[in-house]
Amino acid sequence: MPKQPPTTSKQSQTSTRPPIVTIMGHVDHGKTSLLDYIRKTKVQAKEPGGITQHIGAYQIDNPQITFIDTPGHAAFESMRARGGKVADLVILVIAANEGFKPQTEESLQHIRDAQVPFLVAINKIDLPDANMVLVKSQLAEAGYPTEDQGGKIISIPVSAVTGQGVDQLLEMTALLAETLELKGDPQATLEAIVIESELDNSKGPVANLVIKNGSLKLKELIHAETINCKIKAMYNYLGKPVSQAGPSDPVQILGFSEVPPVGAQVHSGPASDLPAAVKPALPAIIPTFNTGSLPSEKILHAVVKSDVIGSGEAIKYSLPDGVVILFQDVGDISENEVMLAKTSGAQVIGFHVNIPKTVKELAETEEVKVKTFNIIYELLDYLKDERQRLIDPLYGLVVKSKAEILAEFKINKQRVVGGKVIEGELTKEDNLLILRNNQVIKRAKFKSLKQEKKEISKARQGTEFGAIFTHYVDFQIGDTIIGYD
Repeated sequence: MPKQPPTTSKQSQTSTRPPIVTIMGHVDHGKTSLLDYIRKTKVQAKEPGGITQHIGAYQIDNPQITFIDTPGHAAFESMRARGGKVADLVILVIAANEGFKPQTEESLQHIRDAQVPFLVAINKIDLPDANMVLVKSQLAEAGYPTEDQGGKIISIPVSAVTGQGVDQLLEMTALLAETLELKGDPQATLEAIVIESELDNSKGPVANLVIKNGSLKLKELIHAETINCKIKAMYNYLGKPVSQAGPSDPVQILGFSEVPPVGAQVHSGPASDLPAAVKPALPAIIPTFNTGSLPSEKILHAVVKSDVIGSGEAIKYSLPDGVVILFQDVGDISENEVMLAKTSGAQVIGFHVNIPKTVKELAETEEVKVKTFNIIYELLDYLKDERQRLIDPLYGLVVKSKAEILAEFKINKQRVVGGKVIEGELTKEDNLLILRNNQVIKRAKFKSLKQEKKEISKARQGTEFGAIFTHYVDFQIGDTIIGYD
């Protein structure tokens, strides 16, 4: 909860502050479910796919703890890393029925890098295949033996479903925090960290902060790296407006001149007060290309829009091989992204963003592929599949028929295909790919399909046909028509 306003005295008001705790672990090991049980809310039920997509910060009382809920999917490695750095200590969640998984190892690495203490919550002990002995042996093998094995690591068996062990977990977290002797002073120099940021259509730039020391007040001037802010509104973790916040408080701030980068340090005063020579530069958004020496026709180009910077970073650092991000930003998809994709032969990819009706209509007119997602692994799987189709145009398709274009006719100024079915049965309702040198030059549909001037619904293998496409196709004699599901 927000702290009491500091007095006008300039004397230090240092006192013990609540610990800032990050929950880490492998995807689906129950991090968010555990935090849900602790704070008696249902955040996970609101998350598409049951996966936390953004960093959130919350507080509880008795004992007073500030929790940072970091995403568990592999794509959010950079966000988890920042969560570890802002935290005083970490609760590492490991499912008793699965033991160590890839993100378990990565979480331990982030803990080592951040040099923060941690304790282990062995979750899902209510399941019949729970095996705490396995988890503890894996911890020992990783160099972290538990207390009952003669080590120093506290391990608590818990169930996020039944609540078993949760009170003990909170008690041990508070006791571990006491040994750290965490101090905070509302009068001290401000130390805060951006844990998430976005561009809200109605609010403008929005930043979620956790205060490590000092305090924030309405109308105060602050800066995150080189980005200035005069705080025009401030909300606590419950979304309620507050006029002041102090050490260990998570708050949402409105008033930044632009969206600050995730992980940015926040300090008092305007950025202009910093000497130019020491002003930190904003990190450039440089996509991970993973293209090697691939020819351009084997590279999938994408224009990416996400709701928040953290999501965009997660996508950027998780790109499948052979995918290049040409442009990346936050906010809803606009006409600018559609036209950029049109001129560069790219696709537009959106994550947790909207497509206005006019923009969708423009994309259809310009024949630009636009796809939006709410679950990051579905987005990454889509990019992987689309890139694979550049290498193998028939990848993932159920091919029903194949035909060859043998001739071209002109009827009423329309280009008419003269073709022959080589394999299968070509129907008027088929989705079509037009291939040239094994490269897709167009996706199409038939407007008309005829044999001997008669409209037909299908053409069988070995027969010839005439056809008109619904939209213009710059076909050539020798091109291949593929009918597919």
